[in-house]
Amino acid sequence: MKTVMIKISKDFTIKPGLRKIKDSDNSGEEFREKFLAKYFLNPELKDTHIIVDLDGGYGYCTSFLDEAFGGIVREYGINPDEVIKRLTLISEEEKDLIDEVISYIKESKNG
Repeated sequence: MKTVMIKISKDFTIKPGLRKIKDSDNSGEEFREKFLAKYFLNPELKDTHIIVDLDGGYGYCTSFLDEAFGGIVREYGINPDEVIKRLTLISEEEKDLIDEVISYIKESKNG
C-alpha cells in the first residue's frame, strides 16, 4: 500500500478557514477537493493510505474539519469506515482534534 503525507500547515495553509469556498479562503471544502478527493475518487489511488498532520496551524474551525473530512462521506459517498481505515491523523499540539475529526467522519451520512 502506498502512503502519502499531507501537512496542512506546510502544504495548504497555516490559517485554515471556514466550511465552504464561498465563505472563506483556505476552506475545508478547498482542502478536501485539492488534497483528499483524488485519493478517494481515483480508482488508481484507492490503495493509498493518507497521513494528515494537523499541527502547525493557527487553529481549526469545526466547520473546516467537518467539511474537509466528514465531507468525504457526504460528498463522495464513501463509507465512513473506509475513510477512517485509509486515514491516519497526527496532532501532537491538540490531541483532541483526532477524536473530533473521527467523530465528524462517523456522524456523516452518505449522499
